[in-house]
Amino acid sequence: MLAVLRYWRAGKKIIDRITSAHSLLESIHAPFCDTLAFNAKTGSVKWSFLDTVKAVKDFYDNDSDFTREIEYLHFLFRQATDSNVHGDISILALCILFENLVRHVFRELKLETNAREENPIWGQFELARETFIKKMDGENTVIDEGGKRLLQTIKSADPFNVKTMFQAIARQFKLKWDGDMNQIFETWKNARNPLVHRGEYGSRSEDELKEITIAESRITGAINILSLKLFGYSGYMRYSTFEDGYRQI
Repeated sequence: MLAVLRYWRAGKKIIDRITSAHSLLESIHAPFCDTLAFNAKTGSVKWSFLDTVKAVKDFYDNDSDFTREIEYLHFLFRQATDSNVHGDISILALCILFENLVRHVFRELKLETNAREENPIWGQFELARETFIKKMDGENTVIDEGGKRLLQTIKSADPFNVKTMFQAIARQFKLKWDGDMNQIFETWKNARNPLVHRGEYGSRSEDELKEITIAESRITGAINILSLKLFGYSGYMRYSTFEDGYRQI
């Protein structure tokens, strides 16, 4: 089997290179596997590899800045989840890629408008932020360096964080939030924050190492779920490699 590798620089394609698919890095967290194919053949589940390929092809046939971003994100996904990559590198990269995917999909599907219409809190947030900024920027207001830092933080505050964007995407894709996507978000948050902000890599217990391993598996599953729904796919997929977990989306 052959595969085409596309090389990009500064948003422009430099060259296409044809290579054997066996020479590409393979993610251990692929959403489809031999077990799913076997169960489809025996009639245990309904799944078609060709229909899946067609859905992905149709998505990428629409060449745009967005599809190129998603293509590159999946390239990084494969690089980060190759079996030869250290687990700590994988989980750090996956936490970033998940957030990146959420932001891209939220923006591309223009979900901010719907979110604002469904909940007035976003308009209230922006009004409160602007009122505070005007008060602090007043001519007679004197603030120290700590106050200036706080003011800058408030000025750059975005009313939509990763959780609210992910919730909007879940509603758009008709994915259950409570007890489902919410658990995925908590897994991502609990894995990302200590890794990014604390970085206590050398003193983790065996239980903590097991937790981060499961988190890696579930975060990759979340990336696969969002990607497949974006491609227009509905059906069975593997949501957690290390737990050998399957589900319908």
